[in-house]
Amino acid sequence: MPNFTNQIIRFRYLKFDHMYHCVPESVSSGLATLPVSYVYTNGIADTSQLTTKKLPTGEALNGSTIYAEHIFPFFTSNDITIEKTLNFAYSHLAIMYNQVSFWCYIYRVQVSKVALFSISIDLMYVLCLKTAFTGS
Repeated sequence: MPNFTNQIIRFRYLKFDHMYHCVPESVSSGLATLPVSYVYTNGIADTSQLTTKKLPTGEALNGSTIYAEHIFPFFTSNDITIEKTLNFAYSHLAIMYNQVSFWCYIYRVQVSKVALFSISIDLMYVLCLKTAFTGS
């Protein structure tokens, strides 16, 4: 029975405390944009309540540094850095854009430049992940 009680307490915390203060995705959708400057209540910034921008241990919170130093290396099988991965991806973006444009022309597919760019970005992302995980 104590295990069930703990689960109810955790659920109540998530539903009534944690979710109440979640930041909207339009403000922050991952670690890179943390910390935020204000406390959020029901998706609205309360500009009268500044955040400490610190972890409970007192250390300054820098989401992009945490991701780069602790999370990204954990999920890759080699010592590639985020910078190398991004440089590789950006250097291949024009190639991807040209290839997608070419195949749309060949198959007579009408696609806007925005859609072409979006497709190219998606392909670049896949290439980027492949590079990060395999090193090739």
